[in-house]
Amino acid sequence: VNYTFTGLNDLKPEMIAEANRSARESAQQFANDSGASVGKIKTASQGYFSISARDGVDCEYCDSSGANTPFQKVRVVTTVAYELN
Repeated sequence: VNYTFTGLNDLKPEMIAEANRSARESAQQFANDSGASVGKIKTASQGYFSISARDGVDCEYCDSSGANTPFQKVRVVTTVAYELN
């Protein structure tokens, strides 16, 4: 049995927004720990979306891609560089 999910494009904007918030929060924590403040964005890039088996592929009913399990994990990679003041 294979499962097909066709709603990835509907999830992308929310996932990118969450990744950007997370990047800002991480930069803020780094700045706080070093006595600095976060400035404006120097560079930003959206990487790729990856889809994999939620629980890994080490299960008796999963193939190497995990495509035959309904439980999937979608991940987005973004890279944001901020100025520190």
